Amino acid sequence: MPSSRSVTKLFPEPSWTGYKQATIAQFILVLIQVCALFAVIYFYQLEPRNGLTELLPWFVVGFIIHSVAPLRFRNAIFVLTTVGAMIALVGPVPGGLAVVVILIFLITAHLPIKYKWRLCLVILGMLLLIAARMQIFYMPRLTLLSTVAGLFLMFRMILYMHEIRHEKIERTWWQRLSYFFMLPNLCFPLFPIVDYKSFLDQQYDSPTVVIWRKGIRAILRGVLHLLIYRYIYMYVSPSPVALHGPIDFLIFLLTGYTLILRISGIFNIALGTLHLFGYNLPAIFDNFFLVPTFGQIWRRMNIYWRDFITKVFFYPIWFKIRKIKSFNPFLVTSLIIFIITWLLHSWQSFWVLGWFPITLIDFLYWMSLGMVITINLVLEEKFPLTKIKGLRGWTLTRSLRIVGGIIVVNLFMSFLWSLWNSKSISSWSYLVGHFTEGTAIQYGIITGIIASLLLVGVAIHYTADRYVLSLDRKLNFGATTLFTFGITALLLMPFIPKINNSLPSTTKDFLLIMSSQQLSQYDRENAEQGYYEQLLEDPTRNNPWEVRIKVKPGREGDEVFYTFTDNLLQRRLLPNVKSNLGTYSIATNQWGMRDKEYSKIKPEGTFRIALVGASYEMGVGVNDGENFESLIENQLNSLLIPSDSISSIEILNFSVGGYHLFQHVWMCDHEVFAFQPDVVIFAAHSEDTRRLNGFFASLIQNGVALEYPYLEQVKNLS
Repeated sequence: MPSSRSVTKLFPEPSWTGYKQATIAQFILVLIQVCALFAVIYFYQLEPRNGLTELLPWFVVGFIIHSVAPLRFRNAIFVLTTVGAMIALVGPVPGGLAVVVILIFLITAHLPIKYKWRLCLVILGMLLLIAARMQIFYMPRLTLLSTVAGLFLMFRMILYMHEIRHEKIERTWWQRLSYFFMLPNLCFPLFPIVDYKSFLDQQYDSPTVVIWRKGIRAILRGVLHLLIYRYIYMYVSPSPVALHGPIDFLIFLLTGYTLILRISGIFNIALGTLHLFGYNLPAIFDNFFLVPTFGQIWRRMNIYWRDFITKVFFYPIWFKIRKIKSFNPFLVTSLIIFIITWLLHSWQSFWVLGWFPITLIDFLYWMSLGMVITINLVLEEKFPLTKIKGLRGWTLTRSLRIVGGIIVVNLFMSFLWSLWNSKSISSWSYLVGHFTEGTAIQYGIITGIIASLLLVGVAIHYTADRYVLSLDRKLNFGATTLFTFGITALLLMPFIPKINNSLPSTTKDFLLIMSSQQLSQYDRENAEQGYYEQLLEDPTRNNPWEVRIKVKPGREGDEVFYTFTDNLLQRRLLPNVKSNLGTYSIATNQWGMRDKEYSKIKPEGTFRIALVGASYEMGVGVNDGENFESLIENQLNSLLIPSDSISSIEILNFSVGGYHLFQHVWMCDHEVFAFQPDVVIFAAHSEDTRRLNGFFASLIQNGVALEYPYLEQVKNLS
């Protein structure tokens, strides 16, 4: 058995000056609140595709063990919980290798050589990780591990190397590991950029129950934000094709900007779970819809991003150019910072997409936002009277300025956000054109609504300043507990079988929509539009914040309707299978096609077309009967004038997601021609060459019989 001395050396006693242990009763009440909130997340299926619902048991078990363990073991428990969840959810091989890669980076940062050489080695390691993520080496597990490791390292390694260069406080290895292995990062690829020093310094810097209370409130806030966003997304946000005039356009703008509620919800749940493990991190997205000036956008929204940019980039650049008299150093530094912000957002997206989404729209968005915020900050420096320091000290003039500023900022950000979420400048210009198609009455209505909002805002501001401004700060542990129990009870009540059975059908339909992650009509049309236009961009491009990583292959339901083969196909669709994949349903016919039933023998008078393609042609992302093949077949038959030779048209869809040229040739030789098609349409995409090379390499690596002499020749030549 290890001696007490060796245990102390491996697990040193932490020096948490603000630590105060919670009572057993407080722990039980917090645990019940955590379980209630997680039950809401589970029953309402909040962020299931990010893996949040799968990670909930790890949060609960980790929290219990962490809370009752001796202080010296708590950082280790936090790290091991994250490692265990990573291996279990991502898979033993890619998850385990991702852990090893992260450890290698951490060890490299502390090699006994000069800092500049350690930095060079870290950069070299990141370049190798980038190559793996770009699939320069075709190894699926390597791609997955590089994605996981990249999402944990992409910003944290930058901050870590910046901090250890001047680190004065001795940190234990468990503390360092806890910074890299943050449990919620597993289900939230879009994760706050937590500062290394703040993360460790603020661990248990207050009594445990105070930190838990903040965590419960953050998780509850995140849950409510996600539910509000889902309601707006499903019921309020209009489709762009249904816009008629300026009023519809403004509703479209404002509801599109509410996507920030989803970002806030994700971040609050992530930070709330970290609070459960004693990390007393500051709040994020502080009243982000109540920002009265453009300068406040930078200060109050994503403060983690602001602090990261300021520490690592702003101050070093500003100190280098501040003595140059030919230009305003603050203005120039701020503009450079927004260019860096644009590039870093592309860097963040790369680890999920596998490519850098550097586009004109992204550039215009960040430069427009940067110019407005920078000019506002410069004006605030020159004219201190323009500063709005808070909501205290109510006067009518001050209130009108604040409320008017809030309206202007939200309208501007909604307008700019619509640009960022557009596919192209032309499509965005078309949408903006709806605002110019109004009548005098419509513009009058808009003016009246803005004036009403101004008056209502002034009244709310007056009331808040006089009575309820500090209400949130007065919610102590008991009040937070009662509030949490009340909200979660109301949200969970409809799922009690006896109550659910008594609900009217309309309420049940509403509950079904609110408790599942579905596509709204708007996004369904967007998906179809991109699908018909053969867009090869990742679906997350339409909403740049919706980035995720798949955990455990097959969790989307692939195993339900695919069977794997040992021939050139590798896999094929099963016949007569129906499956719901969450956002759409899929069904196959007796021949294993995603199509309606057809006879193998071509009916007399029928002109038969065979379509071979991949996921776009198969219709991944849309419901049965909504893929372009089905719609075109129906339209052709509706326009067809029957004749003696042709009385109907059939399009048989032999497309399968993930198929390449080799499989299409095999399908034609073995199955397609047996259906006697008059025409065969083969759909190819611009990425097919790269994907085909990777697929060919995997066939060779796995020893699959290539079946065609030409492929054997290529194999021998390679």
